[in-house]
Amino acid sequence: MCGFSVTWAQRSSADDAERNYLYVSIKAAEVPKEKAEFKLTPTTVSFTGDSRKGVTYQAELEFYAEIDPEN
Repeated sequence: MCGFSVTWAQRSSADDAERNYLYVSIKAAEVPKEKAEFKLTPTTVSFTGDSRKGVTYQAELEFYAEIDPEN
């Protein structure tokens, strides 16, 4: 079984911008924190990490529209 998974979901509200959410879950149990690199920009989220077994895990999601990374 692979020790790496990426799950995402979003919730949107046409009437209330405060209720617009994007959830991204990246699980990489074999990657120590110090070997993990996570980047969030207005248009993408990416992850790269080297496992204890020497496997490099990588994922990048490109968003349909820009987000505010600070929120």
